[in-house]
Amino acid sequence: MQHDTLRVVSLAYAVHVQRDGVQEAIHALAEQFDRRLHEYAQAGHDPINSCLEMRVTDVDREEALGIPGAVPAMLSAGLPINGSERVIWFDVVTTPGMPMAWQFYADFEVWLWQRFPGSLRPEWSKAWAISLDGPWTDESVLARVREAIRPAVEVWDRLDNRGVYGSTPNG
Repeated sequence: MQHDTLRVVSLAYAVHVQRDGVQEAIHALAEQFDRRLHEYAQAGHDPINSCLEMRVTDVDREEALGIPGAVPAMLSAGLPINGSERVIWFDVVTTPGMPMAWQFYADFEVWLWQRFPGSLRPEWSKAWAISLDGPWTDESVLARVREAIRPAVEVWDRLDNRGVYGSTPNG
């Protein structure tokens, strides 16, 4: 990173939908984002000073790689969920230190899990499981994610049975 790179915080998820559910899901995400921004503004707060970014892709399909014997990447947020066909990748972006940003993100994330139960995966390199203490601190979301990735963790533990590549939670 260069010294002049804009630093941002980004709540980011992949929402899985069927092909015919893309427009409805995008509308719901944008409407909720806009509604919450207005609610916070009414209370005199401006926690988000950037954008809601969205893009849509197909789900990951190993046959599309054209490599015989390809297997799915177990931690990919693009792996199909319950037969999903499309992924809506979205980020809610702001700069670090914006007052009420963690509260906004936590509120938005609660809505996400209610609106898209069983259809969400976090975008690993971004912020998620947000509480007022910051990212990766909401235990209820962390428990959901742990359960979703349990099969991958079991394979990891089997392949790295000596813990060479592991770390302690605070290590």
